[in-house]
Formats: sequence, C-alpha cells, structure tokens
Amino acid sequence: MLASYGDFTLSASPSAISVSQGGASASTITVSGQVGYSGNVTFSIAKTYDSLNIPVSTTPSFVVISATQPSATSMLQISTNSWVRPGNYTISLLAFDGTIQHSIQIGLRVTGQDFAITSSPTRLTFPVSHNTTQMASIIVSSLGGFSGDVNLTISVGSYDLRVTQEPAASPSSTKVSITPSGPMSFQLAVSVNSSMIATTYTARIDGVAHTSTGLSHRLELSIIVGPDFNLTDTMKNMIVHQGAMSVAPVIVTSLNGFVDEVAMYAGPISGNPNPDVRFYPASVTLSSGGTSITHITARADSHTGLGTYSFWIEAADVTGGFLAESLPFSVTVEGPVTGPDFTIYADPANPSTSIGSTVTSTINLFGENGFTGPLTLFADYGTGANLNPVSISLLSRVNVTSTLTVNIPAPNPNRIGGDCSVWWYNCGGQAVIVVASDSTGFSHWTWVNITATPFSLVASPARQVLKAGSAATFNVTVNGIGKFNDTVTLTTVSQGVAATLSNSLLNFSAAPSSLSSSLTVNVPLGTHDGDYVVQIKGTYLRPIYICSCAPKYALNYTIPVDVLVTSTASSAPTIFGLQLIAFYEIVAAAGAGAVILSSYLVVRRGKPTRTTNGGPGPS
Repeated sequence: MLASYGDFTLSASPSAISVSQGGASASTITVSGQVGYSGNVTFSIAKTYDSLNIPVSTTPSFVVISATQPSATSMLQISTNSWVRPGNYTISLLAFDGTIQHSIQIGLRVTGQDFAITSSPTRLTFPVSHNTTQMASIIVSSLGGFSGDVNLTISVGSYDLRVTQEPAASPSSTKVSITPSGPMSFQLAVSVNSSMIATTYTARIDGVAHTSTGLSHRLELSIIVGPDFNLTDTMKNMIVHQGAMSVAPVIVTSLNGFVDEVAMYAGPISGNPNPDVRFYPASVTLSSGGTSITHITARADSHTGLGTYSFWIEAADVTGGFLAESLPFSVTVEGPVTGPDFTIYADPANPSTSIGSTVTSTINLFGENGFTGPLTLFADYGTGANLNPVSISLLSRVNVTSTLTVNIPAPNPNRIGGDCSVWWYNCGGQAVIVVASDSTGFSHWTWVNITATPFSLVASPARQVLKAGSAATFNVTVNGIGKFNDTVTLTTVSQGVAATLSNSLLNFSAAPSSLSSSLTVNVPLGTHDGDYVVQIKGTYLRPIYICSCAPKYALNYTIPVDVLVTSTASSAPTIFGLQLIAFYEIVAAAGAGAVILSSYLVVRRGKPTRTTNGGPGPS
C-alpha cells in the first residue's frame, strides 16, 4: 500500500527497560495514523549498541495503517548474552513508509557484574637485531559493581610459520584484586633478542574471575619486531548531523624503516540506516620514517538513526599482511543542523575530458544563517587532484571559491592494471569527492563526476563570422588515444542555425591516430544577429568489461563551435555578381584558352600548303 497524505506517530511502552546479563525483555511499539493517514510502516533497528551481544528484533516487521485500522502495534524484543557488558545502551527504532520516517529511542540498562582488561600502550614495537625490553601496563577494571580476584595467565605466539623463537613476557603479578572504587594494574615486561625474525607476535593476557560463572576475558597485545607503523587519531568521537558530514584526520607514521602501503578500514558498522563511514584516501603509502594523513569521514542522511555508534579504525600493510593496528572510535548522530551552516557545490559538476588531460572545476562555498569562519578543503583522487586554495575564510552570504584541478592519467602500455594506466578501455567515469570542514570536523561535501574518454575532439576554426543566408565549414578532428580501436559517433545540437556533418560515424578499428568529418553550418535568411553555438558531441559506447557481449554505457566528449551572425560581417567583393576568386578563375581559364587558340592559329599559318595532283589542297 502506498502512503497517503498525512502522518503517523510512534510510541514505546515501556520506553526504558532493565534486564540482567543473559536475560530478555520487550517493549510494545504503537504506530498511530494522523489526519487520515494510510500506508505500510516498516521497522528497522539502528546498530548504535552492542548488536552482537544484544539481539533486537520486531514482530511483526511492519504494520498496515488505514482508515479502518488507524493504529497498530509491534513487539520490540530484546535479549542479552550472559557475557554482555553491564551498562546503559540506547536502542534506536526507525519506522519508514517510503516517504515519511520517524524514530524513537528505548533506553536499555543491562545489570550484572563484569570486569575489563586493557593495556597501555596497545602494541609494542622493537627494532630488528637488537636485545631489547619494553614495558606495558595491563589494567583490570570493575564493571557493574564487580569486586573480587582475577587470576591472569600470559602466553606469547605468532601466526607466522617461520617463527622458531618468541619474545618473553614476564608479568609483575598473576593475580589482582579489584573493587568498584578503581582499576588495578600490573606491569608486563616483554623482551626480544637479536636473533628473532622481523614479524608480528601476540601476547595473550587471559583473566578469570573467582565467581560461580567463571567470568573470563582475553586481551591481545601486539608485539612487532622490525618495521612497523603507528596510527594517531586526533578525535575519538565525531558528531555528525543528519544531512551533513564530519571529518577527522588520521596520521600514519613509519617506524623502524617501514616502507609500504597501508590500507584503512572502519568497521564493523552495518548498512543503512547507519552512518556511512569511509576513509579518503582508503590507503596511504609510507616512506622510511615518513608520515601520511588520511581522513575518516562519517556521513548521515535523513534516514540515519540518532545515537552513538561504536566501531574500530583498522589499518593493515598491503604487501606483508602481518602488520595491523586498530583504534576504538565512535560516531554520534544528531538531528539536522538548525543554526549556522554552509553549502558547497561544484561548477561544472560533470565535466568531460580525455584521458591524459587536465580538467578543472570551481568549488563554491556559501555561508548561511550567520556561518563565518575558516574552512579546510581536501579532495580524494590519489595524487591527481589539487585544490587551490585549501584553506578559506567564509563569511555569511558571501560566495568563496577554490579551484579543483584533476589530472587524468595517460595510457601506459608498459604495465598492467589501474585506472587509465594500460589501455583506453580501462577509463570511463572518474569521481572526485571534495570535503570542506571547520575546526570541529563539521563538514559538507560535493562530488565532481568526470567523464574521461579515450579520444579527443578538435574543431578548426573554433569560431567564424557569417551573414544571414550564408554558410561556413568547420573541420572536426577526432584523435584516438592509446590503443583505441572502436567507433565514435558524432552528433550536433544547435539552435538558430542548421548544422550537418559529412560523416557521423568514425571507425577506428584500424587504429588510426585520427579521423575527420566536415561540419557545415548554414545560417538561414532572416536570422537575427547574435552569437550561436553548435555543440559537437562524440560518443563512445564503452563495454563494462572486456567482451563484445558486455553491456555498454555512453562516454561523451563535447566541444562547442561559435558562429557570430552579424549584418556587418565582411563579404568577399564581387565582379559581375561573382566572388573574386571565382571571377579570376574564369578569367584565368579564358586567358589560358585564348593562349592555346592563338598558338594553334600561328602554327596553322606557318605550315606549307599541301598539293594534290599538282593543284592546291584543301585548306
């Protein structure tokens, strides 16, 4: 059933639930139609809580509201695992009919006793071929009022099959007594020797509480021998408003001569309606002792559930695969911005160019509702996108711009793989995201979608001046790039003048460097003076993958030619109504004919008279 005009409301009873570890409870969700509303309302749960240990569902998953049934209910069912951590959680329920969305929050308190194990630092890094010892603090904390003893055991191992000996881990204590009043800690000494290979090792700290349930937890402390990298995040929690973005830098640093590409990932966060969390760029390359910066972004739309989402920033080396690091992170989603704000847009937003070329777009920023202050911009397109300037000062209701320049890679037939790096068919759409943020991370973004074709168009001349009732010809050249060997279709769009092409289908199957077509523009009698533009579009149907059977989509490259129509346009002088060149051609032809005729007559007069039978011959 499609939703009609009107609205609906949500309510939960109870709106706050308390449940013990391993227990279950429920809340009744009521949907009530307003102003004659009718429609199907579907429920979803925003994963803003520990969804792995607190399963939540609705029964039924949707309700039908109509004139005969103005309200309906669904049961929100909540259960907890016995090892879930005690504390306060928020369950965000979203209801959506395809047009209208509402949400409601149910408070959940999980009771019970537990403990947690953490370390500082979270990993230890050692230089290779050295005898070295480092210390880590292991902290054991009470949760939910837990009080008692926790026994600890330490083991060290590695997933690297080359390992023949492992670091030594010596704790200062194997038992701690904790109370709700504060955490307890002990020191863990980790030692490596010069003969250990460069790889990743893990120290496992297992804690078992003296309780009837045998409550236990494990902490894994990474031990890196040899090259490594380090992550630093400047913001532990990002606040993002519905309809906006938040951004924070993440610094990646090379340790012990680490040289490699580091891939970034944020998870786990499930799909919609949860916030979209990504890294720009998704990987960074480190030189020995160097640093690189990537940006973590959280984007929320109007359907994103309100609340705090917890996840991990994860990073791993691309080549070796043994090095990894993770940091806890959270995103808090709040309602739409109601105060000072700004907008950002690109012009053009959909430029077209050819591979191996450079394209620009103007990034426009505009303060609203009194927004003022500095903004920092960045663009994600590897090393091929640049912004100038990257920092601007925005005033309310004043348009400020920055220029985005994007270099589209040229074909490189000497290596395999990569966007536009090998053959022309690897190219197509190039998407560049431009993000502008203030000092708090509050951000907006815009996309510049670039079409990069494996050919270019050139018109010669680019402009001609004509009178009404006359015509002109332009030469249109299509230049193939790389190994382009397909077909380009030419079309024109014009208003006020007529444009025709001598050849609209150019076949590059023999891989010529270029092919041409003539464009004839006719200006009808009575055409008003003015500037007229003819758009010439070259279209290539690009296969999605390398197969003649593959689906195709159009890549277009468009150029303009300009026709200025004016009554004062210079006309070629005429003689007897003929243009000079035509008149002189006729005169030249006539002159040549006269010379030939004169020569013939002279020759004729100079010949001796023939005789026949002694008499004069015929003349």
